[in-house]
Amino acid sequence: MSTYLLRLVLPDRPGALGAVASRVGALRGDVISIEVLDRSSGIALDQLLVDLPSGDILPLLASELAEVDGVAVERIAPVEAASDHRLDAYDTAVAMMTQSTWEGVLSTLAERARHELDAGWAAVVDTESRLVTAATGDAPLGPWLAAYVVGTRAGPGSGSEAGAGAGSGVGAAAGTRAGGCRDIAWADLPAWDLVLACGRPGWPFDPHELRRLHAIGSLADARWVDLSSRQGRSNHPSAPRPSCAAAAGVSGVAPESGPPR
Repeated sequence: MSTYLLRLVLPDRPGALGAVASRVGALRGDVISIEVLDRSSGIALDQLLVDLPSGDILPLLASELAEVDGVAVERIAPVEAASDHRLDAYDTAVAMMTQSTWEGVLSTLAERARHELDAGWAAVVDTESRLVTAATGDAPLGPWLAAYVVGTRAGPGSGSEAGAGAGSGVGAAAGTRAGGCRDIAWADLPAWDLVLACGRPGWPFDPHELRRLHAIGSLADARWVDLSSRQGRSNHPSAPRPSCAAAAGVSGVAPESGPPR
């Protein structure tokens, strides 16, 4: 058996999802998870993980699903292993909060954003210096990415209300606004003065995923505040002073650098 991700647009009415499951079962497939990504105006965007006996029947499956009234297949893609996005969120929080350096937080941020959003790449970029501070996958170069973010931020429809999760301390994913590509999304990281961006060529981000990107960025901001507070306490005059050898790095551990602001 092989596992595949199905992303479908279908009528938000009783029986529609059951009709889809019946078509999968008719081909000896098994629906192993269902996630409702978005619902509005009588239309639902659902994501299913299904086990199929062979990838050879994918064209037949697409044809069968297209015959269900009101159903449109947005994407069918193989997955290496079934992933529970609810557990992914906990894993991301743990990974982020256990990082003790600025560099570690940003590297983990890029890795977890790419994983959670099934993105081809993820990067953290400084739009002023146009430098990428952390990246995973085949991310664009810093100057291009910085220019893209600045351009879409200033384009028509800009403003937090135009994207996902407005008003919670992290900028909305603006890459889907007018003038931007729907397969590139980004979120401001106000505490860092940086931007988290993700790309998924040929596969648009949906509103549910933009909210997830927003939440991942919020975790990074929270970690920045915590690390800054810890560093501030360690620099307070009342804090215990390290020995001269330790301060010089004789112990083999380099003194921690400040945040990339």
